[in-house]
This record gives sequence, structure tokens and C-alpha cells, in this order.
Amino acid sequence: MFANASDRKKKHSKWIIKFGYITSISAACSFIVFLTSLFFYSQTAQIITFILTIGFSLGVVFDRLHKKHLTRVYMTTVPPLMLGSIIILVGGFFGQDLIMATSAFMSFIIFRKHPQLRKIIIAFNVLIFILPTLYINIYGPLLEPIDLPFDEIIVFLVCLGWLSITFFMYDEKKTRSYTTELELKNKSLKANALELKKSQESLKSQNKELALLNQELELKNKQIEEFTYMVTHDLKAPISNIDTITDQLKSHFKNSSSPEVDTYFNYLKASSSRMMLLVDNLLENAKIGNSKVKESVDLNNLLNDILKDLSHRTKETKAIINIDNLPVVQGYPIELGLLFQNLLDNALKFVPKNKNPEINITCYKKADSYLFTVSDNGIGIPKKHFDKIFKAFQKLHASKEFEGSGIGLYGCKKVVEYHGGRIWVESTENKGSTFYFTLPLK
Repeated sequence: MFANASDRKKKHSKWIIKFGYITSISAACSFIVFLTSLFFYSQTAQIITFILTIGFSLGVVFDRLHKKHLTRVYMTTVPPLMLGSIIILVGGFFGQDLIMATSAFMSFIIFRKHPQLRKIIIAFNVLIFILPTLYINIYGPLLEPIDLPFDEIIVFLVCLGWLSITFFMYDEKKTRSYTTELELKNKSLKANALELKKSQESLKSQNKELALLNQELELKNKQIEEFTYMVTHDLKAPISNIDTITDQLKSHFKNSSSPEVDTYFNYLKASSSRMMLLVDNLLENAKIGNSKVKESVDLNNLLNDILKDLSHRTKETKAIINIDNLPVVQGYPIELGLLFQNLLDNALKFVPKNKNPEINITCYKKADSYLFTVSDNGIGIPKKHFDKIFKAFQKLHASKEFEGSGIGLYGCKKVVEYHGGRIWVESTENKGSTFYFTLPLK
């Protein structure tokens, strides 16, 4: 029972929204006028009011049959047509102008989604009032004039009902459309928020995993560094012992006339020296990355200290070293010292015997970094080896030509990348090389 009542209420609500009130008000008022004419007016008035009642009642029938579009077209065209006909028959003395204007305005709002139909119906409403009115003003009505009492009040009430319901329907539709759009946006926003929450949770999980992996990597790197330092440090003692024993054996056999013995001692001495150099370079390379806090490093003071350490070699080779005024950078002093020391050491080392080393160190300030160059007039590097020289234990020359362990430039690359920069080389064989590297401003 309650369910049926609820269904009837919903249907009633839909009926109201579908133009039901307008058709009901029109039919009810025309029926009241018809009843009044039965008792107080002529047969002509009775026929006219009966036709009006039938006309508006058809609108009610179409509405109850749920012919939505037909009902609206009917109610905005047939009533004006009936009233226009009445104007020609009995005159225009009972407020037809007001009901015609209301019908035109109602058409303007109801058919806003059908602009062509709206123009046609509004033009029809205007003409159906103007043309009959002009006719009766020139020729008079076809029948005798009829002036119903209180007709202006009835027409006013009908028009007021029409306009009120029309505005209600228009406002309700706009509000419903806006609410629907808002609901869709809210649903989309909730879905996006849910996806964002899932993404954030996934990101948190990934960050935790990444943090664990970083901890493991840091631990392994530390273990490798400790192992490298321990092994290289412990190797120095036996190598030193080998070197000492070699000197003693060579002194013991100094009176030997065998040239092979001297050759073996020379090989042994050279091998122990190379091993000691390699161990020292490995120890230096192990230091790279141990610094944790950056400091303000005056590179001019840093280069002065390095040149003091290399003063014996620079005097011996008669090297000419030109250094620009270098900046103060944020970095790790030990690592930066190893960087410049290795580059200067290579520039002093890889020079033909008939040349004196000439080294130029410059610096250019870019938008977000400093660009440093260390150029020399040495033997140069073949282009095919530009990438190879920055890898560990890569030597381009035999030990008898130039001493070295093959990890100096590898260490330079580690230092520059540790500071967030990059390093590369340009070189021409037998003319010299220029090493470029960048250090960030911040």
C-alpha cells in the first residue's frame, strides 16, 4: 500500500515537472468560465467558452499520456490560435494580449534547446495576436462583442500560474544539470584522490625498500673500502721487505760477473717499485668518497700546496705552469687535492724528452657550474682512447716508457662525479691534451 502511494507520488511529481500544472490550470479556469457563461451569457459565449475548455483539456490529455514534446508544442500554439480566432469573432476586450505575451515568453524558455522551433512558435504567437487585432480595429468583429466580467482577473491568474511554473521548471532544470555535473566532478575527484592515495602508499613502500637497499649498498661500499685499505696497507710491508732484500742481495752479489744476475735484480727492483706505486694509488683511490661534509675550498691555496709538493719535479723538468685566479668552491678538500694532483702529475709525466712541460689551468664561470681546464704540451692521446683512459688500470704506454698504475684518471673521474660534475678530454697526438671538468656552483 505504502509502496503504491510512493509510486503515485513519484508519478505525480514527474507529471508536474512535465508541464502538468500549466495544462491543469488552463483547463480548470476555462471550465469555470464555461460554467459561468451557462447561467449568465448568450449561446455564442457558451460555445466559445466550451471550445476553450475542450482545447485546454486536450493539453491535459496529452500530458497524462506522457507526450512531453507534443504537450509543449500544443500548449504554446493551440491556445494562441484559439484566442486569435476569438478576437476576430467577438473582439479583443478580455486580456488576450497578456496571455499571448505569456505564451511567447513561455515558448522562449521551453524551446531554448530548439532555436529554430522557438523562433517559429514565438513569431506565430506574435502574429496570431497582431493580425486579428488589426482586423477588428479596421472591420470590427464578425459576431457581436462579448465582454466577460472579471475576465482580466482570470487571465492574469492564468498567466501568473504559467509564468511561475515555467520559471520553476527552468530553474529546476538548470540546478539539476549543475548538481549532476558537480556530482560527476566529485566522483572523479574522489577517484583521483583514491588513486593518489594508492600511489602515495606505493611510493612510501618503494621509498622504504630504496632506503633499505641504500643502507645495504652503503654497508657494502664501506666494507669494500675497508677491505681495500686493509689489503693495500698490509701489502706495503712485504713489498718494502722485498725491496730491502733486493738491495741487500744486489750488494752481496755486486762482485758477480754474471750480467743475468744484474738484470734479474733490476727487474725485481722495478717490479717492487711499481707494486709500491700501485698500492699508494689504491690507498689514495680508497680515500675518495670518505668525506661527508662539503667545505669552502680556496683552490688557489690548494694548488699552491700541491705545487710545493711537486717543486722538485717542476725544477727538474723546467716546467712552466700558468694558473688563473681560481674560485672558492664548495667541495671535499682531500678529493679535490687528489684531482688536481693527478692531473698535474700526468701533465708533468707524459711529455717528450726534448720538451719542457707547459701547463695552463683556467676556470670559467657558467650558469650553474664552474668549467676548469688543465692543458699541456705532452704526447697527446689518440681519439679512440678518450673514454678508455678514465677506466681503472687502463695504461696506454709501457712501464719502461712512463711510470704509472693506470688508476690516476679513474680517480679523477670518481672525484668529479662525487662532486656532481663531469670530466672529459680533448687531445691531439704529439701536440698535447686538455682535460675539462665541471664543478657545480651550489
